[in-house]
Amino acid sequence: MTLDQALVAINERKDFIANRYDGLVSINYLIQMPDSFDGLRRNLRGTTFDEKTGGVVSLPLHKFMNVNQTVETQWDIVKDQDGDVYEKVDGSMIHFFAHRGELRAATRMSSETTQAKQAFKLAEKLGLLPDIVRDVKLGSTPAFEYVGPENLHVVEYKKPRLIYLTSRLRCNGYYTQNPSFRDSAQKHDFRFSEIMEKINVEGAEGFVCRLRSGLWVKCKTPWYLSRQHVADVFMRPVWCLYEIALDGKIDDLIANAPAPRKPLLESIWREVSSDVLNEKQRIETLSKMTKAMTPNRKAYVECVQRRCNNDFALMMTAYDGKDLSKGVAKQLLERYKKEHPNRLVEAGENDGEDA
Repeated sequence: MTLDQALVAINERKDFIANRYDGLVSINYLIQMPDSFDGLRRNLRGTTFDEKTGGVVSLPLHKFMNVNQTVETQWDIVKDQDGDVYEKVDGSMIHFFAHRGELRAATRMSSETTQAKQAFKLAEKLGLLPDIVRDVKLGSTPAFEYVGPENLHVVEYKKPRLIYLTSRLRCNGYYTQNPSFRDSAQKHDFRFSEIMEKINVEGAEGFVCRLRSGLWVKCKTPWYLSRQHVADVFMRPVWCLYEIALDGKIDDLIANAPAPRKPLLESIWREVSSDVLNEKQRIETLSKMTKAMTPNRKAYVECVQRRCNNDFALMMTAYDGKDLSKGVAKQLLERYKKEHPNRLVEAGENDGEDA
């Protein structure tokens, strides 16, 4: 595969992007459509090319599907196949490569993301770099999963880890295993045909199954799927958490959120509750004062328009003796959108790669 071939494969497609930086071109998907990973595109999950030569410098794992997701992964078709079953690690896929004589770590976006930099520092701290360099020099792209408290998805890991997944030959895409990396994805001793009997476990994302036919499939646990929507909330702008609190549903979110996220959610809950009470009290007090100063509704309206037009809708709601809750929530949400526009995790970094 060359850069030219990859660019042709994603030509006029809105679901892929070619990210150019520092003489490199990293091709990655933005969203997944039914035909996104047909043909060559199945390999484009952060595959990185030298922009000048067009050659592959890093070939991370290909995209593989859930059991029963596609025609070829239907359980009735694959259930009798033999293969190896590994734990599915819940983090961000990190692939290592060399460019201009320098070793780099990258997420599927680039080597410039925060997570890529954190993973490289961790690899250095753990003494993994010599073995990684050797793997790269032998023509492979070693792939790891970066997990830990600072890279929280759904499954909780108590300490930062770089869990080795596999290595992939850049020349032909074949996979190999490097025994030098001891902290690797756990290989299970049960047969693939038994996987549906093993899937009901807690605290795990699921399994990656490498079948003898060459097909890879994944299978997620019900425990993980039930909590995944909670994790997805943290990928949105922070104001979305405030919106959940305003809707009165943050207690349910706290109940299902990972422990490290609970203090933040509880803090937002307290902040929103206080803001709602204070805002209601402010409007009610201001309305009473304005009523006392004006003889009738018309005069009240004119006074509000002159002195506090930004609160006009709320002031009229208060004048009519109606509940201020919805109006206050709407006004506070607009404030929170301005104050908290960013995400807890930077765009493109929390890959949640299926590897």
